[in-house]
Amino acid sequence: REIPQLGFGTYSSVLSPPEVATAVRQALLCGFRHFDCAPIYDTQSALGTVFGDLSSVHPDLKRSDLFITSKLWNTLHAPAHVRRACLDCIQSLRCDYLDCFLVHSPTAMQFTGYGLEDRGCRVPTDSETGKVLRDLETRHVDTWREMEKLVDEGLVRSIGVSNFGVRHLEPLLALCRIPPAVNQVEIHPHCVQTSLVEWCQQHHIHITAFSPLGSQKDTVNVLDDAVVMEIASAAGMSPAQVCLRWSTQRGISVIPHSPEQRFITENLGIFGFSLSDAHMSRIVGQDKGKRTGDYDWLEWD
Repeated sequence: REIPQLGFGTYSSVLSPPEVATAVRQALLCGFRHFDCAPIYDTQSALGTVFGDLSSVHPDLKRSDLFITSKLWNTLHAPAHVRRACLDCIQSLRCDYLDCFLVHSPTAMQFTGYGLEDRGCRVPTDSETGKVLRDLETRHVDTWREMEKLVDEGLVRSIGVSNFGVRHLEPLLALCRIPPAVNQVEIHPHCVQTSLVEWCQQHHIHITAFSPLGSQKDTVNVLDDAVVMEIASAAGMSPAQVCLRWSTQRGISVIPHSPEQRFITENLGIFGFSLSDAHMSRIVGQDKGKRTGDYDWLEWD
């Protein structure tokens, strides 16, 4: 099954897990069917109250109508932990299987247990130096072979990666049996990532953009970008709709998040218009290489 171009993100730095679940319920009612999740977001158990009882949202809604993605966290890359981590996601989300399961980042860290509720266990560090404690024994291909087994077992429909660059993907493609279906990375008008997008598309790896609207930080506030605002005004659309349409016209799926019904509904309207080649190029020209988060343990290209 193809991944829907428009999805709904379930990470929020301001909403409580029940509030995120309420937003997801509203998104379902509005027509969203693609949901991006991860145990590190602290929302999966709350989302399970929605996904596990779809008939309470709408009597005709079925699990097979949805496309649900979750992720393998960095401390669980070792082969012995992959299947258990996947089962924990399925159980929390109450969704029977995952449509896509992603390796959350290329950085393997030392195992700290399966429960990620303790934030101190998410990015283990040396008590003296403060440096991240990496798992230096587990290779990407070791993790990936266990991911492939999840497909064989029917626990997941497809597998992919997140935050991977070409230098991570090339050796993985050379050794894998099932190639990554998806690479989820940060993309918005201030972080265009043209070379990575083109490389992945040439190798039949779908790109999903997280943070497709940037953030409200001054350095990555793409909705206030002068060019984006000018194009939005000319098209009679909102800056957010322009940013999302710009990505989808590049063949990229997007997973914006909003708790407000008016924005949820607005995002669904992005397929009612198209951007001209000139507008697409002008937006690319706004690239600043700015990311919404700068994690020193992430092995950016």
